[in-house]
Amino acid sequence: YATGGVYKGEWQEQSPHGHGMHTLATGICYEGEFKRGRKEGHGTMTDPGSGCVYVGDFLADVRHGRGKLTFSSHSGSYEGEWANGKQDGSGRYEFEDGTVYSGEWRGGAFNGHGTLAEADGDAYEGEFVAGQRDGRGTFRFASGAVLSGIFHVGDFVREMAAGMSNAERAPLAAYDGGFVSWATWPANAPLFTSYAPSPPT
Repeated sequence: YATGGVYKGEWQEQSPHGHGMHTLATGICYEGEFKRGRKEGHGTMTDPGSGCVYVGDFLADVRHGRGKLTFSSHSGSYEGEWANGKQDGSGRYEFEDGTVYSGEWRGGAFNGHGTLAEADGDAYEGEFVAGQRDGRGTFRFASGAVLSGIFHVGDFVREMAAGMSNAERAPLAAYDGGFVSWATWPANAPLFTSYAPSPPT
């Protein structure tokens, strides 16, 4: 390749086709299936610089189908469905601190129904829009207190849980809605949206 990359494997009509390995000058390596010069089918992509490894399906050079992306050692992973290089469908993301999101995705963000269980014991189950709690859901504090109702852009809006005593309602009534937002990925998640290397030239 003019860029300094190397391909070893099967060919058809002067293009990678079948099983092969493509290594870029940067060290990023893909080993798996090719069709007419593009990564298509099942494969493994590794980036020794960041420690990221993706194992799963590709279509037209990007992650598409089902697969698992593991970040560098102990810094989290995502396993589930992909579309056009982004998390889309059903999937599970484990953060470095032990927080886990399991549920629906769209365009690389939490979207639809899901559960976010935080490392400190707090947990939310309900609707998400564009990576934020948005819609009907239930937030269960590690202390045992519960907020159940409508959330908007990450904050609790209304409808406290029925059947609570005034003493139980007091701390929740004073709650300022300052939930941690997981709308964006942690800073230690390198190449999250740009992990696929440029197609072979």
